[in-house]
Amino acid sequence: MFQLDRRSFVRALTLTGLVSSAEASSLVTSAEANSKSVTASPQGDALPAKGVTRSLARYVVSARTEDLPESVRKEATRTMLNWVGCAVGGSRHETVDNAIGALAPFSGPAQASVLGRGERMDVLHAALMNGISSHVFDFDDTHLKTVIHPAGPVASAILALSEYRPVSGRDFLNALVLG
Repeated sequence: MFQLDRRSFVRALTLTGLVSSAEASSLVTSAEANSKSVTASPQGDALPAKGVTRSLARYVVSARTEDLPESVRKEATRTMLNWVGCAVGGSRHETVDNAIGALAPFSGPAQASVLGRGERMDVLHAALMNGISSHVFDFDDTHLKTVIHPAGPVASAILALSEYRPVSGRDFLNALVLG
C-alpha cells in the first residue's frame, strides 16, 4: 500500500499551487516540531500530530480564490467540466437507477439536481447520486500518484450544497480546489 510522507504531501501542495513555499516550509517545520506528539492508533499505526491538521485547516479556512494562480483556476474549471460530462454520461446507468430507487423512500425534500435526470433529491442523496453517476464508467479524473478520483466526491458535494445554499462561481471554484 502506498504511503505518502508529510514532506511529499507538502511538496505536492506546493507544486499544485495550493500553498506557497513559505507556507510549505511552515507546515513541515510545524509537523517536525509536533512529531514527538505523534501517538499510535489501537492497531499500532502512527497518527499525525494535531499541529499538521491545524495548519492545513487554517490554510483552507483562510484561502481566497483570488490567491489561486491562474493555472490552478484554469485546471479547476477543466476538472469541473470533465466531471459534469462524466456525471451526465453516467446518469442513466442501471446502477444509478437502482440507487435512486433504493433511496427514494428515504429521501427528504427535493433540494438539489441529479445531473442528466429529471429527479431532484435532498442535498445528501443528490450528492451521492451525482458522485455515483460521475464514476460509474470510471472515466472521471485520476490523480495517478495517489490513485484517487478527486473531483467526484468533492464536486458532487459542493454542487448539491450550492443549490441549497447558493454561492458565487468564484467560491465554488475555490471549494473545488481546496476539497
